[in-house]
Amino acid sequence: QSYGAAHQGVLGVFVRRAGWGMAWLVLCCWVLVVAARTLKELPMAHPYLTAAADLSIYLAILGALLFALQVGKIGASVFGVLVVGLTLLDLASHVSVRIPRVAAAPGQKSPAVEKVWAMPRAAHYLRSLRQKEVFRVSDYSEAFPPNFGDGWRIEETMGSSATALVRYFAFRGIGWGPGSNASALLNARYFVSRTPVPGMPKVFEDGDAVYRNPRAVPRAFVAERYRVMAGEEEILDWIRSPLFAPGETVILKEEDLNALPAAFLREASRESAGMRVRPLGYTTAAEREREKTNDTELQNLLTVFQAPWGWSNGDDLELSFAPESPLPECYLIVTYYPSASGVSRLQIRVDGASGSTTFSVELPGLESGLPPDLPARAVAKLGPLVAGEFRLRLAKTEACSAYLDSVRVTAALPPAEEQNPGTVAVTSFAPNRIKLAASLTRPAFVVLSEVYYPGWEATVDGRPAPLVNGDYILRAVPVSAGRHEVVLRFRSRPFQLGLTISLTTLATPALVFLYRRRKR
Repeated sequence: QSYGAAHQGVLGVFVRRAGWGMAWLVLCCWVLVVAARTLKELPMAHPYLTAAADLSIYLAILGALLFALQVGKIGASVFGVLVVGLTLLDLASHVSVRIPRVAAAPGQKSPAVEKVWAMPRAAHYLRSLRQKEVFRVSDYSEAFPPNFGDGWRIEETMGSSATALVRYFAFRGIGWGPGSNASALLNARYFVSRTPVPGMPKVFEDGDAVYRNPRAVPRAFVAERYRVMAGEEEILDWIRSPLFAPGETVILKEEDLNALPAAFLREASRESAGMRVRPLGYTTAAEREREKTNDTELQNLLTVFQAPWGWSNGDDLELSFAPESPLPECYLIVTYYPSASGVSRLQIRVDGASGSTTFSVELPGLESGLPPDLPARAVAKLGPLVAGEFRLRLAKTEACSAYLDSVRVTAALPPAEEQNPGTVAVTSFAPNRIKLAASLTRPAFVVLSEVYYPGWEATVDGRPAPLVNGDYILRAVPVSAGRHEVVLRFRSRPFQLGLTISLTTLATPALVFLYRRRKR
């Protein structure tokens, strides 16, 4: 009766089977050791062999203790003490035993840590910029150590984390490089790279080079328009395409419209009204070059460090658009970055049921006094259209020196005020509370380039406001015209519920004790 009245019962059967199971594990460990020695010729000092040998020794000792408990040589209390001692011996003998230690003298910093985390000049430069603007950094060449943002207080777009969101990686999957729309939406204004990207200016070069991404949106921006889509894959495909303009349009899911005020939706500008548009295909010059080579390293470089669509000669686009009803006029809007003072030209071809039309669109050059990062727009009339499907094709050639950013087909020419819906600025930024100052000329969405997650709440001028998921992972708040203070605050309902349950559990015994004491 070493461990109770169940000696011949279920517990006894379990102990016997556990002992035999450990014996089989010990045998398997030594079979693996012998096989590795003979077949792979691994030395006994190999970590795999030493780990298997150590495991077999501890299992053999534990099996012997179980046998002694089974036959009554030791009691249950003695067995428990010996198992605890065996566990402590295992932990004390093997935790970090093979990790090389670099110990610093008392009062001094570790030279190994200092060497890894010594800030290069490029990091100091980015830290100095952080005093003037809010941005994120991408390190595509791995010039900085992993998770450098935590140590140097520089916000980055990547890093190792056990709590990374699946949605975030799905979003990043549409484009990891600096020229992708994903990088633009993540406020990746600067990137450290040993490989230049065509068209992106180098702003620092002392050791590691730093480039500026002119397409990156601010941390908070006002979206001129919104577009509604049904599925998440459809949203990702649209954001990946040249039809999406980062910072101008916010993409919403149909189910999120129910959370928005009807009056706001009537006054806000909806991009998809009256016209069905979808991309049929688009290719960049880097993608064509990548298909021609079998060099894996070059293929990776062309995948990550390719210029944005529309920045290289040979980039092309084919799209389909279908008016929902006959239109007296239809417009093509091209957003671009002028690269010179001269006029650029794009050849456009439109195919419909009645035939094909080819025409040229002029893109005015850079005006004196304007910053080069400021995008411009060119509008071309597509003429009156009947209901039906049309196809539009364009390609960037040497006649177009401008950098194309996005292409849009619309049923109505946007009003002048749509091009300047207002401004928004970050006035306070903390981990669980962000404060924005918005000044809008008309109702629009204030979009924050921060990951949307349940628990975030929004207020506008102190009153609760809807907070919806925009552009697949960002936060969007509908705001009316005028000056407003927008505050986003994180309050986790599961955490608050758990905290309430825990406090109640702790308080109940105390209240019961006090009640009984007073009753006596």
